[in-house]
Amino acid sequence: MMTIAPDRPVYTVVTLFATQPENQETFLSAFKLSIQGMKKHPGFVAACVHRSLDGRTILNYLQWRSQADFETFVHRPGRSAREHEFLELMAAQGQEPPDRRPYEVVFTTEPSEEEGQ
Repeated sequence: MMTIAPDRPVYTVVTLFATQPENQETFLSAFKLSIQGMKKHPGFVAACVHRSLDGRTILNYLQWRSQADFETFVHRPGRSAREHEFLELMAAQGQEPPDRRPYEVVFTTEPSEEEGQ
């Protein structure tokens, strides 16, 4: 289960994909297949995928046990054909490569019980 908290010892990677509204569902379908393979890899903790309501972006939030686990996944021999198909699909549609960066959770907040009354 995904937990977002500054004291959680996970390596967080956020990826933003630009899409065209008419292609967003195609990209989401391909990306879901990629996530299915990813979750079998050692060190994978959780993934969360968001789509923009205007159809122009997909945001992926990944948590890994460590940076080393993530790097092992990214650079493993024989990367999944699905991942290559996904990137080829993006290129064929004239989409920019995804913007993938590691992030650190700085803080989170929720309403207190007094604020909600």
